[in-house]
Amino acid sequence: MHKWRPPEQGTWKVNVGASVFPQAEHFTVGMVIRDYTGAFVEAKVLALPCPATVLEAESIEVKEALTWVMQRGYSKVILETDSLLTVKALSSSNKYLLEVGHVIEQYRLLLNEAPGFLVSHIRKQGNKVAHVLARKPCVTNCFHVFTSPPTDMLETLLNDSSNE
Repeated sequence: MHKWRPPEQGTWKVNVGASVFPQAEHFTVGMVIRDYTGAFVEAKVLALPCPATVLEAESIEVKEALTWVMQRGYSKVILETDSLLTVKALSSSNKYLLEVGHVIEQYRLLLNEAPGFLVSHIRKQGNKVAHVLARKPCVTNCFHVFTSPPTDMLETLLNDSSNE
């Protein structure tokens, strides 16, 4: 899929992205929840200590988004990431021994607790809103929750909505 598409009615869509900054001590994760009309519901950006690899950051982004949405009480969710390796690792029954193995196992357990949740791949072109959020300034171990879209995200949200 190249463009963002709203989910079916009764389902929420969460897009998640990570930004790893060279020379930084942290990386940021941006996640946004939208409804079946494409309307902004809520978003979060957080900064975590820098992982060893980009793959590890992309795996952590999915786990963080799943945890946040589950804590919010959502029950039918499509979580989209542009990390194809993470989606493949999650859907596989293989045990991963690489640096992301422990993260993969953690969110497999999370997904078992939430049968209405699906993690899927979307290309970067369809995941722009999450990346705008992931570039927001945040220091290590901080987070911001947005109940209305930040102004620098409005244009991207409107463009997504008009792509149908």
